[in-house]
Amino acid sequence: MAIGNQAGQGSQGSAAISIGFNAGQTFQRSAAIAIGLTAGSNTQGTNAIAIGVQAGQTNQQSASIGIGFSAGQGNQGTNTIAIGVQAGQLNQSSGGVAFGIFAGQVNQGINAIAIGNQAGQNTQGSGGIAIGVNAGLQPFSATQFNVNAIAIGSGAGQTGQGTNSIAIGLQSGQGTQGTNAIAIGNLAGQLTQGLGGIAIGLQSGQNLQGGLGIAIGYLSGNQSQGENAIAIGSGAGRTNQKSGAIGIGQSAGLTFQSTNAIAIGNSSGSGTQGINAIAIGFQAGQINQGTNSIAIGTLAGSTNQAENTIVISATGSVVTGAITGVMRPPIA
Repeated sequence: MAIGNQAGQGSQGSAAISIGFNAGQTFQRSAAIAIGLTAGSNTQGTNAIAIGVQAGQTNQQSASIGIGFSAGQGNQGTNTIAIGVQAGQLNQSSGGVAFGIFAGQVNQGINAIAIGNQAGQNTQGSGGIAIGVNAGLQPFSATQFNVNAIAIGSGAGQTGQGTNSIAIGLQSGQGTQGTNAIAIGNLAGQLTQGLGGIAIGLQSGQNLQGGLGIAIGYLSGNQSQGENAIAIGSGAGRTNQKSGAIGIGQSAGLTFQSTNAIAIGNSSGSGTQGINAIAIGFQAGQINQGTNSIAIGTLAGSTNQAENTIVISATGSVVTGAITGVMRPPIA
C-alpha cells in the first residue's frame, strides 16, 4: 500500500506500507512500514519500521525500528531500535537501542544501549550502556571508544569514559574516566579518574584520582589521590593523598598524607603525615607526623612527632615523641 506523492514508487515489496511524500520510495522490502515525509525512502529492509519525517530515510536494515524525526535516518543496522528526535540518526550498528532525543545519535556501536536525552550521543562503543541525560555522551577521542562501558545517571561517564569502566550516579565518572575504572555514587570519580581506579561513595575520588587508587566513603580520596593509594572511610585521604599511601578510618590521612604513609584509625595521620610514616590508633600521628616515624595507640605521636621516632602508648594520653631517634614510653 502506498499513499502520497511518489510513495512506494519503485520496487515496493509485498505487504509493505508507505504513507507520505517519498515514503518508501525506492526498494522498500516486504512487510516494511514507512510513514512520514521521506521516511524509509531509499532501501528499507524487510520488516523495518520508520515513522516520522526522515525516519529510516536511507539504508534502513531488516527488522529495525526508527520512530521520531530523523530517527535511524542513515544506515540503521539490523534489529536496531531508535525512538526519539534524531535517535540513532547515523550509523546505528546492529542490535543498538536508542531511546530519547539525540540518544545514540552518531555511530552507536553493536548491541549498545542508550536511554535518555543525548545518552550515548556520539560514538558509543559496542556493548556500552548509557542511561540518563548526557550519560556516556562522547568518548575521549575518535580512536578511544567506550567499549562495554556502563554509565547510569545524569551526566555519568559523560566525556571520555574508558573501555570496561563503570559509572553509576549523578555525574559519576563524568570527565575522562580511565579504562576498567569504577565510580559509584553521586560525583564519584567525577573528573579524571585513573586507570583501574575505584571510587565508591558520594564525592569519593572526585577530582584527579590516580591509577589503581581506591576511595571508599564520603569524600574519601576527594582531591588529588595518588596512584595505588587507598582511602577507606568518610573523609579518608580527602586531599592530596600521595601514591601508595593508606588511610583507613574516618578522616584518616585527611590532608597531605605522604607517599607510602599508613594511617589506620579515626583521625590518624590526618594532617600532614610524612613519607613512610605509620600511625595506628585514634588520632595517632594526627598532626605533622615526621618521616619514617611510627605511632601506635590512642593519641600516640598526636602532634609534631619527630622524624625516625617510635611512639607506643596504651594510656590514651598524648605522647608526642618530639625528639628524633628515640622510642617514647609509656606502655601500660
